[in-house]
Amino acid sequence: MHAFAILVITSAEYANTLIRDGMSICGIKVRPTKQKTEPIQCMKCRHWGHFAGECPASKDTCGTCGGKHHTNACRDKENLWCVTCERADHASWDRNCPEFNRRCCLMDERNPENSMPYFPTEQEWSQMVRQNRIPMDEQFPGSYVVNNLPLYGTRQHDKGPRKPRGRSIAPLPRNAVG
Repeated sequence: MHAFAILVITSAEYANTLIRDGMSICGIKVRPTKQKTEPIQCMKCRHWGHFAGECPASKDTCGTCGGKHHTNACRDKENLWCVTCERADHASWDRNCPEFNRRCCLMDERNPENSMPYFPTEQEWSQMVRQNRIPMDEQFPGSYVVNNLPLYGTRQHDKGPRKPRGRSIAPLPRNAVG
């Protein structure tokens, strides 16, 4: 089970201490994170930059299928539609939506504190900046791709580069012990 909670703490120093050291909830150690400033998406029309209370749309738009009804009343949950991308491969609320991610990048550029894991205070450690994500090809170079590993039973004294042969191990039967 997982839960999500937003804590409002008025002291930046105390909030930073909780982020740095973690906290205990019902005997379980948790590590809170600082909430980033993200783009605002209307829960009525699913467009960006305003809240539902200020929405000029006359009808609700479903965040899942794009139909003219409340998202919680959706009866077509398998038929996804993103209102802003106008694509059928994800819902409007999907955190992997290309438009949401583009807007998050713009928001990060405008809000330098988004790249800081702590609330900036006079303490030097609270002013550190989170590094940008390392691109996947740098994290996992091609030389470490599974298909490039030698197969079991190959001779170590062979000279020259090995050619990738695809999958090397057959899946274990369900009753096999690993």
